[in-house]
Amino acid sequence: MDGYYGPAISIGGVDLSAIDLTYGYSVLANNGRMVGQPVIGEREEDERELEPITILRIEDAKGEVLFDANEQRAEQQVVPAEHAYLVTSILSDPSSQCVTFGCGGISVPGRVAAVKTGTSEPFDPRGPGGGKIGETWAFGYTPDYSVGVWAGNSDNAPIVNIYSTSISFRVMRDTLQATYHGGASGAFARPDNIEERRVCGGGGSCRNEVFVKGSTPANAPPASSNAQAEPTAAPEPRITAAAAPPPSPIASVTGPTTAAAGTVSIQGWAWSNAMQYYRLEYGSGSSPLNWSALGQWSTPVQGGTLGVLPTSGWPPGTYSVRVVVQDQNQGEIISAAHTVLVP
Repeated sequence: MDGYYGPAISIGGVDLSAIDLTYGYSVLANNGRMVGQPVIGEREEDERELEPITILRIEDAKGEVLFDANEQRAEQQVVPAEHAYLVTSILSDPSSQCVTFGCGGISVPGRVAAVKTGTSEPFDPRGPGGGKIGETWAFGYTPDYSVGVWAGNSDNAPIVNIYSTSISFRVMRDTLQATYHGGASGAFARPDNIEERRVCGGGGSCRNEVFVKGSTPANAPPASSNAQAEPTAAPEPRITAAAAPPPSPIASVTGPTTAAAGTVSIQGWAWSNAMQYYRLEYGSGSSPLNWSALGQWSTPVQGGTLGVLPTSGWPPGTYSVRVVVQDQNQGEIISAAHTVLVP
């Protein structure tokens, strides 16, 4: 059928605009509910019925309302809420992000945010065009906002030695942060038919996972239960000579864990195998809008002292510190904010 892409559309089989992708992620942020206005103009039968609202209101010189988007606003459940929530759970899981980007590599400090980065062809880091990428993308969403960023050349010329974490992600992250103006953000609403269960792998490691009710593994007890899930059968051991993969980059502040005054030692991790330097920053409150640098160092730290916070003379209250690792390949890797109480 002409114009039919099928499942290939999900893995880059067709061109999509940044606004369309951002609109799609807003549906996930809204637990599968699309909000917009009826499509203006012609549309195919199997295409979406709503489109993003880009103009909110139009008034003439006399103040008379010529157009009000609220009069056109419509909603439609296009994805089951529980399925959208499962995708959000994956994209916002910090432990999953650690595997590819290093811990804190694509986090939005102080926010519960789902993040997805990507690149467009050509992408052949080991081929004759190594280092060249067509375009880079980054999308992120919270329960309140959805932000998408495209970065590339308008003439479609490849960009060189730039990754999605170099430009697109940073712009998306900072934009998402700025929309809150330092205010708080909540967690994603969990649909009623989602349940949490404790699941164990063949190696004996266990963790809590979310499932749609009715699809939960039979041997998984409730997450709040003291019962242990029955591990799946472990495969026969094999001895190989393969080297262990290099550890992922880490940016993390772990201490202090109690109220402190005077010269406060900041503990944590600042490491990557391509680290250029790390920077320690602080701000006022639990979710600072502005951050100030405490210092910058080039020596990696693995579970030690990152620097000191000179709080002498500071007003009592809550402050936050974070560490920013500058990685040659991934750009900035920012830790979550760590709260410091000054008595």
